[in-house]
Amino acid sequence: MKNIFSFLLLITIAVTFWGCPYQTSVSIDIPSVKIDQKLIGTWKSNSSEDNKYKIEAKDEFIYSIIKRSKGSEDEKYFGFISLINNVSFFNIYNDNGSDAPPEDYYLYRMEIKGDGIIILKELTENIDEEFASSDELKKYIIANMNNSYFYSKDEEIYTKQ
Repeated sequence: MKNIFSFLLLITIAVTFWGCPYQTSVSIDIPSVKIDQKLIGTWKSNSSEDNKYKIEAKDEFIYSIIKRSKGSEDEKYFGFISLINNVSFFNIYNDNGSDAPPEDYYLYRMEIKGDGIIILKELTENIDEEFASSDELKKYIIANMNNSYFYSKDEEIYTKQ
């Protein structure tokens, strides 16, 4: 019985941490790309009927994002776009409820298809490097952004409601 419990605990831990997106303590750069009105609205994840995302403008450069999941409390985030070689990257961070700087950023390559589809690809969780500055992170992304291994295998597709 103890072996079964240990095995189940190990599987639970593995599933919990499998697929975590890459996190970094620095953003790609400061918010400087103006809000794209195509992103404002409610979005549904094509991979999960339970998740919806409401995106609004917080200010001229930063989006407010509310994730609504069935049976869970809303999660609040902020995000902004960084452009690298004409490719959009979404810097997303938790709304910590204060004016303190974010502790971590989640980074995604983003493509907007018309007015109704967003495609996000996570940067791979296998990045071991840590960056002391946004400039270091940006140089690293420039050097690796065209390599398929730089992103998670799955892309997330969101449809505007």
